[in-house]
Amino acid sequence: MYIVKIFISSTVKELKEERGALVDAIEENEGWKAIYAEGFHSDENTPRKIIRKKIESSHIYLGVFKNKYGSVPKHKNPKGLSVTGFEYEWAKKSGIKLLFFIYEDGNNREDKLKEFIRELKDFNMGHWCKEFSNKEELCELTIKNINQIIREGFIQDINNRRERKADNIFGVIENIRKNS
Repeated sequence: MYIVKIFISSTVKELKEERGALVDAIEENEGWKAIYAEGFHSDENTPRKIIRKKIESSHIYLGVFKNKYGSVPKHKNPKGLSVTGFEYEWAKKSGIKLLFFIYEDGNNREDKLKEFIRELKDFNMGHWCKEFSNKEELCELTIKNINQIIREGFIQDINNRRERKADNIFGVIENIRKNS
């Protein structure tokens, strides 16, 4: 059976309840697997390598942001990215589907996260983001958006198969014409 892997990216402590609810909501769906830091096992590799590998083997990146920018690694970090910032960059480069959910009340938001969200939502270079007000709404929006991605992928797959069939038919016709 094919498994859709969904990587959950957010600050761990601040969004502990939301992350737990997301894991439950995702894994209630047959063939879906939540990939999240709390589920990682002990490993000899660096967290940087483990997280990047997990993202690159996922199908969907789920970025959830509330008030905290998160932990900023000191080494090999010239841009001063937080761990969630790195996760976003790696997901973007890997070509997986990206989903973003931002807590609607930004009154207590750290300045670095405000800046990150501004860039994330930029009209020309950013992404379409959805807002949520509680963990139930977050889970509902997440499941709805993942289902949409899966449906669109299924339809695209069917269309690609149709195009390949048409190309094959036209190729056969062209070969017949050349050989006549």
